[in-house]
Amino acid sequence: MIHAFSMIAVLADQAAQAQTVVRCTQAPIETDWKWWIGVLASWVGPILSTAGSIYVAWRVFRWQGKKDREQWLLDQKRDEWRTVLAKTAEIEHAIPTLVYINEGIVSVEQKLPTITRELLQCWAGCMFITEFWSTKGNQERFIEILKALGGGARTMRELGEARRHPDTISVDNAAILERQKALYDELRGKYLGLQKWLALSARRDLGVVNL
Repeated sequence: MIHAFSMIAVLADQAAQAQTVVRCTQAPIETDWKWWIGVLASWVGPILSTAGSIYVAWRVFRWQGKKDREQWLLDQKRDEWRTVLAKTAEIEHAIPTLVYINEGIVSVEQKLPTITRELLQCWAGCMFITEFWSTKGNQERFIEILKALGGGARTMRELGEARRHPDTISVDNAAILERQKALYDELRGKYLGLQKWLALSARRDLGVVNL
């Protein structure tokens, strides 16, 4: 009898130890929120990486687009300045470096009014160099020079008419010729000043030099 109870006690002790071992080796059960974090991490990581790449590409595109627009505007301004300076240089044909005064007088009478009118029309058609045109004093100075050139051409023609068709015997052709020479030099000086001023303004407007 005692032997039977001893056997039962030993079996009970072994069963308890076995349950303890099983409980110790059982893996912990993950909670739901930890599982969802793991799942979302596998999706969110690539999404964020792709979004970052798209944002960088968009910024580069905008930066490149801005550079392209700025370069395009600069090219338009350069073309307009080139046209204006080329038209201004045509005044040289009307007031060339003097060789024979009579040829210079005829050239001023015949060519200068047309060139100054075309130069004014050229400026009126400019759309991209408005910064220079809108700067205080530039428009007034430009118009004043053109008016002086046009007025000088009319005066030169009137003096030439007085020499060619004198109303009285008392007309002093030599004195008129001296006035025409002085007027010619004055007009050429205004032209050279205009050319230098516009060339300098173009360089400043295009960023060629820092003044």
